[in-house]
Amino acid sequence: MLIDPVAMVTSSSVVVLADVFKSTVIRNVIVIGAFVSMFGINVASSFHTPRLLEAMALRKQVPDVFAKRNSKDIPVNAFIITVLFAIVIPMAFSYDMKGIMIISTIARFVQFVLVPVAVIMFFYGKTKNPTLEGAKKNFATDVVVSVISLILTALLLFKFDWKGSFSTTAETGTSLNMFAIVAMLIGYVIIPVLVYFYAKAHTDKKIAQ
Repeated sequence: MLIDPVAMVTSSSVVVLADVFKSTVIRNVIVIGAFVSMFGINVASSFHTPRLLEAMALRKQVPDVFAKRNSKDIPVNAFIITVLFAIVIPMAFSYDMKGIMIISTIARFVQFVLVPVAVIMFFYGKTKNPTLEGAKKNFATDVVVSVISLILTALLLFKFDWKGSFSTTAETGTSLNMFAIVAMLIGYVIIPVLVYFYAKAHTDKKIAQ
């Protein structure tokens, strides 16, 4: 056979898909393709992530320091914090491919919860900021589909292997990966809470004036 399906499960390589094929040429093409793809994604992220942080600073959702630009018109502070997160979070998972998949999975879970809630709030007119004029509302797509999405997400969260994903296995046994747990708490709990209260304090101050 030209392929080895079992390798998809048993492989410990960084690019697991490459081990499925027995042809050296195909393996090299897959590895090079994965490298080019990830390099392109990382380059794109290095551009838009600091700009997003700068935009949040301009909207007073985060401190103004992230909106400051240097003499080259680069939001250097936003760029530096982006680089730090890009280094620290993968380090929490020892730069393991499974760890990277976990980071992506958690981000998707957060997205799958926030987006349906935002759509439901839009349908019932509970949004604080003005919405697009002429935007049509539909109970089936805005509420029913969103509720189904939340239910399915809850089931996925229940079935997710939290213990296995946030633990490390060594010769001495299995232990919690505290570095990964702390990184996730900071990224998905502490920072969003701080951003919320910072933006709220700025809004209250603006209203008081």
